[in-house]
Amino acid sequence: ALLDPLSVRLVGIVREAITIVDFWRKPDQVRRLRASIDTELMVSGIGPVQDQHQRISVELTKLAEKRHSELLRS
Repeated sequence: ALLDPLSVRLVGIVREAITIVDFWRKPDQVRRLRASIDTELMVSGIGPVQDQHQRISVELTKLAEKRHSELLRS
């Protein structure tokens, strides 16, 4: 039940961040996005997610880069 609102928040954070022109070529912006994702995971209240927050934030950032077009479309 906690995972759904977390997913919605994370997608919103990613969508907002990647509207910046050439987002993925700006390391500072990518770091800021990863930090925002990491913070959301840490305060999620979901134990297993909190335990692995750093690894998950890195993987979600990589996934967001691969799915960039889809995230902006939907």
